[in-house]
Amino acid sequence: GQLDDLPNEFDTPAIPSSSKKKADIDSCIPTLLRDYIGDSFDAIKWKRLSSGFCYFDVLTEGTGICRLLKVAPGKSILPHTHRGNELTQILQGSYVDEVGHFSAGDISDLDDETEHQPIVDGDEECICLVALDSSLKFTTLLGKVLQPLTGF
Repeated sequence: GQLDDLPNEFDTPAIPSSSKKKADIDSCIPTLLRDYIGDSFDAIKWKRLSSGFCYFDVLTEGTGICRLLKVAPGKSILPHTHRGNELTQILQGSYVDEVGHFSAGDISDLDDETEHQPIVDGDEECICLVALDSSLKFTTLLGKVLQPLTGF
């Protein structure tokens, strides 16, 4: 659901004018995430998987996966389910899958019972923060072949 109704203590804090110009900050980047990626999606050293699909590893410690995904309009992630939980926060843009439509501010919380294929809709890149307990479980032959290359 939307995070718009959260109490004010969760609002993005004011940015001191002495340290940063407001225009230099991507307002859709949560404050805590800025410690890991900085103040702009443009400054991230994205790794390209294929045309229109990039990722950035936010945390690489432990057994889980925490990364940003950037997917171009009209592109989709291959059909998959999960070996554990998948928690996704949409930071920019939107996508649709078998569960519903998700846009900036929404959170998707899925488990190993759900198979889906997110497809970016609209005319804007979709940038999501994804946290996984374990790797994805692709359900197509192409996904299974590509999985070792993607680290998903």
